[in-house]
Amino acid sequence: MNLALPPAVKKPAFMAGAVVFCSSLLVQAVLLADYCLHSPFYSGLICDSKVYYKWASAIIAGDWFGGEVFHQAPLYPYFIALLWLAAGKGYFVIYAAQALLLACSCLLAFLVGKRYFNTGTGLAAGLLCAFYGTLNFYALKILPDIAGVFLHLLLAWLLLRAGKERQWAAAGFVWGLLVIARPHALLLAPMLLAWAAFLQAGEPVTLRKIWRGLRLFAVFILPAAALAGLVALRNFAIEPDLVIISCNGGENFYMGNNPKAGGIYCRMEGISPDIEHQKEDVKAAAESAAGRKLTRAGVSAYWRDRGFEFIRGNFPAYLRLEMLKLKRIFSGTEYTNMYFTWFEKPLFTRTLSIPAAGFYLVLPMAAIGAILLAGRWRQLALLHIMILLGIVNMLVFYVDERYRLPMIPFMIILGAGGMFRLYEILRSPATPRVRKLAALAAAAGALAATYHMARTEPARLEVEPQLYYNLGEVYFEQGEYRRALETFYHSSRLAANNWESAVGVSKTLFAMGRPEAAARLYLQAFPHLERELQESFLRDRDLDGLRAYIASQDKQN
Repeated sequence: MNLALPPAVKKPAFMAGAVVFCSSLLVQAVLLADYCLHSPFYSGLICDSKVYYKWASAIIAGDWFGGEVFHQAPLYPYFIALLWLAAGKGYFVIYAAQALLLACSCLLAFLVGKRYFNTGTGLAAGLLCAFYGTLNFYALKILPDIAGVFLHLLLAWLLLRAGKERQWAAAGFVWGLLVIARPHALLLAPMLLAWAAFLQAGEPVTLRKIWRGLRLFAVFILPAAALAGLVALRNFAIEPDLVIISCNGGENFYMGNNPKAGGIYCRMEGISPDIEHQKEDVKAAAESAAGRKLTRAGVSAYWRDRGFEFIRGNFPAYLRLEMLKLKRIFSGTEYTNMYFTWFEKPLFTRTLSIPAAGFYLVLPMAAIGAILLAGRWRQLALLHIMILLGIVNMLVFYVDERYRLPMIPFMIILGAGGMFRLYEILRSPATPRVRKLAALAAAAGALAATYHMARTEPARLEVEPQLYYNLGEVYFEQGEYRRALETFYHSSRLAANNWESAVGVSKTLFAMGRPEAAARLYLQAFPHLERELQESFLRDRDLDGLRAYIASQDKQN
């Protein structure tokens, strides 16, 4: 599917691919060394990272089947467990594997760009991916996002090369893995069906080609259905109800579509903010409302129906919410609820300044590519589909930097193709002057329309207290109580009435041998907490000793 743009780089494709791959590995090697030496988050895990690490640890300890319906997508913890079986358990094994996955992802971006355009475009796309800050940042996190990026790109590469049925089957197998890793990839089914039947290779549509496309799509979907079916059967064996991959889809849908939603992650009333307890809380709340016991599928359906109830009853508000999501999808603000580049880079991992490419660069480039290559939309349909998947996912659920990552390489490829197209138009003596001016005007318009939006800075004051609280928890778990105390104090000073951080201070004081001060502060802070936080702290085993001390003092009095 080469669009025959003139080659801009006259080196062999192999050398260009090697440059991309090695550049990514070199960047990751520098970042990982810095991260290992200086960041407490290297081994101090929070939120989902902690859950995945514990899950993988349980798998290699022998609990490979599990005793509950999957609450989160299962591929990533099993991937970690396989890594540990092969190379030994440890944090470095995970980070090194993800560095390799990112390098392979950059290589795949090069190959897709070369396939669509030329070696020069592929080289530019691959290097931009290698130096894209957020991709490198999440390669340093124990989260499934880089594995997801790799599978998205591998799927696109295999589909572009697919001609024979076995090639379509191989692509379908990768799609199945992607669905088990990131269940939102099921949204690809209707998009890829349309692509296979009507848009593949940009060829004219005939009944014969439609029929051939449908037959190949059937071959494609079989291995994916088999993989997803195995997970669904496993879930059914534990609880007789249909959960195809994981059962958190309903609650995630409600998080993004409720009266208090703002287009990004928001806490659910009555639900613990701690991911380790959310699955129990969403079940308890759903069963309380239903007045009966529910299966995990029933719990997910309850929250899904709550989301649709909001949409039906507040449709104008829902439309405004979707417009807000769309605005935030294309914003430079780092919307997420766990790890932030701007927080960690100046404090711990300063080498994150090396991969300096960001959304401020990618969005204008992609807009220029979309305009200048609009006449070739049929040939580029798969590229647009992979971008559209990310947009639809966030519109259906909510906006998060992690959910935007898989579409970034495809935006980069589109943008690189657009820039080379602009270069071709401007350098060709055969191009009329009017066309050159029109191309420059289109590029300038795209730049003006998107650059300011992509440069938006995060509202740091809203999240900074929570980030310092999380950091305090990391220091506490690592036994660095003095640092934990300083960090909890700093978090409490960043926001008025920050009673959550006060509880952190109290348990740290107790661990440092100051039980009286710890007890006074805990008793002062706890009544001021929201109910969800109270429930979360009551489950915190680190506070058991302090609570036992308070109880013993009450008995003495």
